[in-house]
Amino acid sequence: MFKHPGFSPVLIVLAACVTPSPGQNTNRGGDDRAKQLFQQMEGRLAKAQTLECAFEITDEFAARGDPRTKLLLEGYLFLAEGNRARQEINERADGRPTFHMLVSDGMRWWWYDKGSPPHLVNKKPYADLNADFLTALARTGLSLPNLPLPPVEAADSKERFPVSGFRLGPKEKIGEREAQRLEYQLFIKGQKEPDGEDAPFSVTVWLDPQTSLPIQRVVVQDVLGMRITESYDKLILNGKVDAKRFELPKETKETIIER
Repeated sequence: MFKHPGFSPVLIVLAACVTPSPGQNTNRGGDDRAKQLFQQMEGRLAKAQTLECAFEITDEFAARGDPRTKLLLEGYLFLAEGNRARQEINERADGRPTFHMLVSDGMRWWWYDKGSPPHLVNKKPYADLNADFLTALARTGLSLPNLPLPPVEAADSKERFPVSGFRLGPKEKIGEREAQRLEYQLFIKGQKEPDGEDAPFSVTVWLDPQTSLPIQRVVVQDVLGMRITESYDKLILNGKVDAKRFELPKETKETIIER
């Protein structure tokens, strides 16, 4: 999703051999309410002028015949007007090594993926950078868009990652917080089964009833043994974000001048 030339090497390519998720819930009233709550959450995020969020991610992969891979990550996301953004993802380990980082000051942008040198792009970031982050927080979570995905054209992230099949779940506790559980199907444009059918992912998101914002999300793909769990903390919209968050790092191995 995010337009930088490279991917995190420890993440696997999404296989084409995937299966549809379980059948749809027949509770139409619950489905309609679930869709309404999702749209309320997505709409509130889309209108945010600034955002700050701390998060934790657990990525698990176990394709058939392969050992299970588990990756523990943590990080934060800051967004501000003028297409300024900072996403930093670190491994939850001694020394907290950087796993992925993208910083935009609105005029230039800088990115780094583990296993590749940091790069400075001497060009304004593409116009939808912040909108893509906000759509990710609403639909896919922050980890999935960094996977190597099918190279297809899309008008925006909503077209890239369509959602449907909303189902309303019960109210549940996430830690000490009460949350409303929603389930939906997530599609990745260009991701197909061998027979050409769409290949949805099963997503469960827990929303804060007071703010309509996500507290936790689980994305599952059974055949791949993929399970991504994300928890969001201190998710603040339209607050004051320190401008220093968007200062570009000085360490750069290569400069890319895009015309």
